[in-house]
Amino acid sequence: MRTINLDQASTSFPKAPSVAKAMYDFIKNDATSVSRGAYSGSYALAGRLFDCRESIAQLFNFPHPSHVIFSSGLTASINQILLGVLRPGDELICSEMDHNAVLRACHIASQKGVNWRIAKANRDGSLDFDQISKLVTSKTRLIVMTMASNVCGTVLPWQELATFGAERGIDVVLDSAQYAGLMPYDWQALPVAAFTFSGHKGLGGPQGIGGALLSPDFAKVLEPVFAGGTGSFSQLLEMPTAMPDRFEPGTLNLPGIVGLAAAIERLDASTMAQGYARKTSHAKAFFEKVRALPGVRVCGSLENGDYDEQKQFPVISLVLPGDQGQIADQLDRQFGVWTRSGLHCAPLAHRAMGTFPEGTIRFSFPEELEDGDVDYVVSAIKDLCDL
Repeated sequence: MRTINLDQASTSFPKAPSVAKAMYDFIKNDATSVSRGAYSGSYALAGRLFDCRESIAQLFNFPHPSHVIFSSGLTASINQILLGVLRPGDELICSEMDHNAVLRACHIASQKGVNWRIAKANRDGSLDFDQISKLVTSKTRLIVMTMASNVCGTVLPWQELATFGAERGIDVVLDSAQYAGLMPYDWQALPVAAFTFSGHKGLGGPQGIGGALLSPDFAKVLEPVFAGGTGSFSQLLEMPTAMPDRFEPGTLNLPGIVGLAAAIERLDASTMAQGYARKTSHAKAFFEKVRALPGVRVCGSLENGDYDEQKQFPVISLVLPGDQGQIADQLDRQFGVWTRSGLHCAPLAHRAMGTFPEGTIRFSFPEELEDGDVDYVVSAIKDLCDL
């Protein structure tokens, strides 16, 4: 039985062969350290890290490579940003569509005296921008928004938010976990205080690596949450102010960075557009078939009608007749179809959509599927749900 991986929103798989090769070659031949050795291998590796920062900066049209900060992933970056800038009395805004990477960091901030406000989402997973703007006061310090929902694929009004933040002088943080690598982002056209990214999803890199683009002005007011050795300014007990050292204590995930660099080499506007079109084609075909099945709810913006690829990413959540977790398990065991069931680490989104606490079964699509795969998956759903 072959496997059909429709859980790409969790992590892209399979990875490009060049990613695995780059990581293997590094570990076998070049696994030295950075800024901790007075020898050529260490210096050369430092150059490779900066090259990766430049590649990421170029991908997002970000003119400050030294302000591309690596972390263990988007979650770590969100925590560094929220907990590093917010102070008691500040106000923080996010929305019901945010992931727990945001929500739990917001919760911790609220326990430290930050006033946390949550914008209401619609049943279709969309967010009207006035739900954000009406929460803004003179004390609003930060607004966080996911660019596309990991639950149902709905694109949120992040462009309006970026413009609004610039006009009002409010720092905006974008969560691009489901967005980066699928659709382009131009920081110079729509600059924000922080653009956080996950390396292992649309960018195609390995797990355990991600980061953030920090605007220079924002980086100046952001305090480090983590502290430790940087291999630089070792005479200081406080973290150095030099970038990117200030927010990269300890030993970086060097194999992960090397793998991410190899993945990004494959990405440009053209390849992203082609990949997004292929994923969308599969998602559209799946949607057209499952929407006709009796007793099946297609969640998100798709519930309202047609598939609009400007408003909908290739992530589709269904509520099927029966136990969602059991059906997902049977899809794997009996048919080799990988999905994800449950609340998808976004409980408030499910409350807004009316799918709490059972959650949904999520289907997220790769670029390549074999002929007949979509029909096979839909047939499996019919069999399991007796439709």
